[in-house]
Amino acid sequence: MRTRLACGRRSRLAVLAAAAVTAATLIGATPANADSAIAVTNPSFIQPYVNPTAPDAYVRVPLGVDTIPGWRVTNNDVDVFGRAASKTSGSSVVDSGSQAVDLNGSTTGGIEQTIRTEPGSVVTITFAAKINDHPFCATYESSNNQSLLVQFAGNTSRAESFSLGTVATPGRYARWQLERAVLPATGRHSRLQFLSTNAGHCGPLITDIRATDNTTT
Repeated sequence: MRTRLACGRRSRLAVLAAAAVTAATLIGATPANADSAIAVTNPSFIQPYVNPTAPDAYVRVPLGVDTIPGWRVTNNDVDVFGRAASKTSGSSVVDSGSQAVDLNGSTTGGIEQTIRTEPGSVVTITFAAKINDHPFCATYESSNNQSLLVQFAGNTSRAESFSLGTVATPGRYARWQLERAVLPATGRHSRLQFLSTNAGHCGPLITDIRATDNTTT
């Protein structure tokens, strides 16, 4: 009798222990709708290295040149600004070590990077944007409205646009602002594009680009 009772107690204890493990697993599990970070290479454009102290220092990167690790120039050319030219130090929304990209080099330009996504997923892109008030822009293109599109190539109908204003009237974009775009993925890989939509030498400055899968299942 004692043996059967002992076996019964052990069986009940085993069941309770298994239930406790299952509950702990469920409590610690990641919810189905939790945000999941997506890797972005060189999100703050710290390469190529640009003089960090000169207020007008930049490196021009033309189409077809792999100077910006992780990124490709999609048309014409862009400029990579150093920290002083970018005015990233002291910003509350930008990492102090960040450099930035001017989406216009000699004229309207853009960049792209292919990131891993899930088909049918919804991706939130966050980035910092600021009016480009480089000394040249302030002198020669102060009335030029600076603007850009954020999109996944192949789904341009869902592009999100951002108008930053002019050097003469920059509004809140006189300082770095955190922006976001919500885009549907185009497949297992999506080509994330930042495209200037204004002419001239001075386009919007962008940096600190992040991507998050916000799909709810």
